Amino acid sequence: LDFEVMSEIQQKAWIEAFKKIEWKSRLVLRGMSCLDDTSMITRKLTLNYLQSLDLSSCRNISSISALSEKCPYLEFLNLDRITSLKHIGYKSLMNRSDLPLSFSRLKHLSVNGCSNLAIVSLTCTQLKVLEANNCSNLSSFQYTFTPGLKELYLMEANSLKEATLDHFIEKCHQLKKLQVQGKLISHRATRGMYPHLLSSFFWNSPNMASKLVSTLDKKESFFYETGSNVDLPQVRGLCAVLNNENHCITTLNLGNNDIKNDSAERLAKITALKSLHLMNNRIGDMGALEFVGNSSLTELNL
Repeated sequence: LDFEVMSEIQQKAWIEAFKKIEWKSRLVLRGMSCLDDTSMITRKLTLNYLQSLDLSSCRNISSISALSEKCPYLEFLNLDRITSLKHIGYKSLMNRSDLPLSFSRLKHLSVNGCSNLAIVSLTCTQLKVLEANNCSNLSSFQYTFTPGLKELYLMEANSLKEATLDHFIEKCHQLKKLQVQGKLISHRATRGMYPHLLSSFFWNSPNMASKLVSTLDKKESFFYETGSNVDLPQVRGLCAVLNNENHCITTLNLGNNDIKNDSAERLAKITALKSLHLMNNRIGDMGALEFVGNSSLTELNL
């Protein structure tokens, strides 16, 4: 059903029709503009055993606190592009702060494109994936407790400070994958102070070599990807690190850059790599031929 093209009267009629169903697995209400609070659906629908809920593009929702109370079995929650959502948590008038919402079984939370979301305050001991890309006003993970988090996505979260990110990461002892953008580069994470972190994605990130140096204590191969305009000096720095340090890095992704033949010649001399991705660069036939003599590579993408 495409609720986005329906009038609010039609949307409400569907909610009334849905009252007859006991929702147990998945409910998709994407684009329902008639919803201004999740209590509307928790009052009308039977969601006690619901496991997956998609409320993406329900642009008028301002609170999800009712879901915490009425959906105890919820494992997946999609809140993408809800522009009216400013905080996730209980609003406390006494101390003027957001108290954490509790979802005991939630494993995946997506708030991508919630451009006015400023505060995330959650207690989710089972949460594995948190997606908060393009949340330009996100500035706080106040009181958030997600010890089992394994994947964190924060592209274009430009209001979030490094100190806030570091404080949050240090409580996520199982975090394996981190995606951040540009200036939002966690110095503590890139200095290897979180040995559990195995994969990072640094988009448009300067000083790649210094960030790569910090990963050399990882016990498993490290995947480093960048979308900045990598130049020859940066490639020299990367090659120096990978050729001279004792490390476990076996995969390097430098796709979507401006790497030319002279840089390809240097990259071809790195013998520690097993997998090298250089797609969408400016490497010609002469640069490609430089890799012929590299017997260590088992995967090369030009």
